[in-house]
Amino acid sequence: CFVKLRHRYYSVQVEYAVDDKISKQMLKYIGGCPKESIVDVTGTLVTAGIPVESCSQKHLEIQGSSFHVVSEAAPQLPLQIDDASRPLADDGPVVNQDTRLNNRILDLRT
Repeated sequence: CFVKLRHRYYSVQVEYAVDDKISKQMLKYIGGCPKESIVDVTGTLVTAGIPVESCSQKHLEIQGSSFHVVSEAAPQLPLQIDDASRPLADDGPVVNQDTRLNNRILDLRT
């Protein structure tokens, strides 16, 4: 199970695997956590075997050992951060200006 953590302008990938600390049920719980939730993660920082193209920290990742949800986000957000971050020239959903202005706190995260 992979989780993308973001703090301000930086992002890093966290990898969870079944072991003596992490069960299959825990992986299912982590995978079902809504995007934009605030979480507390513990793990070991390691060099990534393959560069992680979707994160700003491409050559590092965290081998997760614990996962706690501090504040769960709403399951359906008014706009998806990935859609709002996408350049207009790319194919994909476009976030309208009204939606961006009405949800400025989310828009600032792009």
